[in-house]
Amino acid sequence: MMGDPPTALDHMKKLLPRAARLYGEHHRRTLHFRRGVANWTGHAGDPAAAATMFDELVAQYAEMLGTTDPTTFDWRDSYAEWTAEAGDVAAALRLRVDLVDDMERAQSPRDDIIGARYRLAVLTTRAGQFDEAQRLWRGVIADSHAAHGRLYSTTLNAREDLAYCIGRAGDASTAVRMLNDVIDDLQQLGGPRTRPVMVCRRQLAHWIGEGGDPASALRELQQVARLSAELFGADDTTTLATRRRLARWIGESGDVTAAISMLERLVNDLDARAVPDVHLHSKCRTDLERWRQRA
Repeated sequence: MMGDPPTALDHMKKLLPRAARLYGEHHRRTLHFRRGVANWTGHAGDPAAAATMFDELVAQYAEMLGTTDPTTFDWRDSYAEWTAEAGDVAAALRLRVDLVDDMERAQSPRDDIIGARYRLAVLTTRAGQFDEAQRLWRGVIADSHAAHGRLYSTTLNAREDLAYCIGRAGDASTAVRMLNDVIDDLQQLGGPRTRPVMVCRRQLAHWIGEGGDPASALRELQQVARLSAELFGADDTTTLATRRRLARWIGESGDVTAAISMLERLVNDLDARAVPDVHLHSKCRTDLERWRQRA
């Protein structure tokens, strides 16, 4: 993520006692400052502590304003998110399922429910439950399309995620067809040189390769890597993530030495970033070790 989470956390920790003195320890505004501390704690690298903080905050806010208050729902969603980031995806899934059920019973605004169901589908996908995730994504797509149309961002993102789940379930050719359709719609919206198009083309290349055509996957990723660097810069996360995928398909096409060399350069570039990308860095190091073992 962008910014400086440790500095933001330090700033929020300094503001919290002032808020408590000004408004009172259990005032709603003070709880919002505590929420800031919890979120920045997670972003600064301690998701388990963030989840614990949100567990307490949700209980206090619900006692103050009720279990169906929109902010209570929002903080429950954050609690689930940090629980997942801390590694307990099963518990986070239970939290999200309960949240969606409660929002539907409370007749929350339609877009709030669609958003909550979207995030449930994301977590279900992350848990590897691809059949259930497909069902959830289809529901999100239908509701978002009915509410906002085919070209709405949530509809497009859900279509892309559905394609991913279909590919993971073993149908790479259908995933490729669906992603080509999404790319056509994205280009209709903003032209061929936007970030969403680059990200979707990267996903397309993955499933082209998984479908048995690594050479075409490699050509697609070479184009996307060049365009991403031109549009967003060499240090941009989209560009760096594309370089990681490119290294994979260079290796799968037979040049393991080149794949290792590219990943070594990528890890060095990530090490030199002012703002680290912990997840991408970890994935690149894992990839590098795997290719070294295959060399």
